[in-house]
Amino acid sequence: MKIISSLKYHLRNYFGFSRAETNGLLLLLPIIVAFLFIKPIVRELYLNYSYSEFRNKFTQTELKLIFDIKDSLLIQEKKVLEITQPSNSENTHFPIYLPKVTKIQLKSWGIPENISQNLIKYQSAGGKINSADDLLKIYGMTDSLVNSILPFIQFEASNPKKVPAKQTIKFNLNTVDTLELQTIRGVGRVLSKRIVNFRNSLGGFIDQHQLYSVYHLDTLVAKRIIDNSYISKDFIPIRITLSIENIDQLASHPYISKKEAYILINYVKEHPNMVDFKEFYKIPAFDTLKIERITPYLLLK
Repeated sequence: MKIISSLKYHLRNYFGFSRAETNGLLLLLPIIVAFLFIKPIVRELYLNYSYSEFRNKFTQTELKLIFDIKDSLLIQEKKVLEITQPSNSENTHFPIYLPKVTKIQLKSWGIPENISQNLIKYQSAGGKINSADDLLKIYGMTDSLVNSILPFIQFEASNPKKVPAKQTIKFNLNTVDTLELQTIRGVGRVLSKRIVNFRNSLGGFIDQHQLYSVYHLDTLVAKRIIDNSYISKDFIPIRITLSIENIDQLASHPYISKKEAYILINYVKEHPNMVDFKEFYKIPAFDTLKIERITPYLLLK
């Protein structure tokens, strides 16, 4: 019994047979084996005896029984071969309907068993196959195999309902509070407070990319804030008047050190007739980038 159970298991696993098909095949196997032994005997009888001698040796009833058995065995052999070796010539008449395809059908099309299993598992897990590109997502599937079966495949109907895009309301980066900032994924209580403090110390954001200067603010989180915020076109930042009285305020600006604050104040004192900030380009301690960063927050007397 163990041998038969093992044989059933291997037959079902290898060929993908159902329980009924496996039992049927096991019933046919003894008949096939018997036929293999009877066939040489019958052939020997034909070779050694003339038909008249053969007929005289057996009665009409016995002859009829022999030929009936032979015909029956030929029919059974043909059925077994049709199950185990499906004809590829019939493929052109039966398209593959992917949503209801079985392992046996896939095998009959020449698709290897491991790829057939991967395809069925993919669909069972909710995967949709609506194109040749989707077929290539199946592990083991090749371009040549897809091209060979593509003309005969009926893909799943794909009429997905269009889900309207969720409209997000962007917030003003210069007026947003800490609670609203925390609606952005990755921004917590500490980071939201740090962003607002940085904005206040600047005098306001004039460019969203200034967020990248916030201490410990991840670039991906900064990008999310940029994508969900805006800066009013008419926004004017808070400006610091360049005078000695404002030296501490100037030195507390994120872009200006105390030493740089004194350099700016002294330069303005030495050039009382300055009308714009172009004069700052002459200061050796400041490069162009530095001047462009600080001048929007400065004001001449």
